[in-house]
Amino acid sequence: MRPQKAQKIDLNGEYPCPCRRRGRLIPIALTDAFGCNRCQQIFVVNENDNTIEQLSTHYSYKPAWRWTGKQWYRAYSNWKAHYLPLALVMILVPLVIWLPLALHSP
Repeated sequence: MRPQKAQKIDLNGEYPCPCRRRGRLIPIALTDAFGCNRCQQIFVVNENDNTIEQLSTHYSYKPAWRWTGKQWYRAYSNWKAHYLPLALVMILVPLVIWLPLALHSP
């Protein structure tokens, strides 16, 4: 089943935390961001106002979620865009190194 269409996030509203079930996202004054009252994470609203990104120094990518009106759904992940090229490099580089060695061995 496909997730529902993303809805615009109200910068003055409160939402459940996408990381914790009991946490609540509360607007941070004078910003386009929310803070969780349980996990102390900060979430920034993207320019299109229908996704939030978690600000964190622990990840090389920023986890993002879309609001459907009832719950959060995981949005895009930047690492997925690089998965295929990375997999090809991991396969082709050893092959390119091994093939000449295999052809020149007696």
